Amino acid sequence: MLILIYNAYSNDAQKFSIKSSQTKGAYVVATMSSNQTKVLDDYNFETSDGTNCMPMDLWWK
Repeated sequence: MLILIYNAYSNDAQKFSIKSSQTKGAYVVATMSSNQTKVLDDYNFETSDGTNCMPMDLWWK
């Protein structure tokens, strides 16, 4: 997954957190602007360059 951010900003919209998931050895990328309640999700478990990601609710805590 490639996440592009602007270097002109340093607010929470440009910050991310890596969190452990419920699956051993797997992690999620949480957005700081959502107070880590939304994570980036790639549709259909894609792994190729240019895969679209969208935010989704983090449903476990």
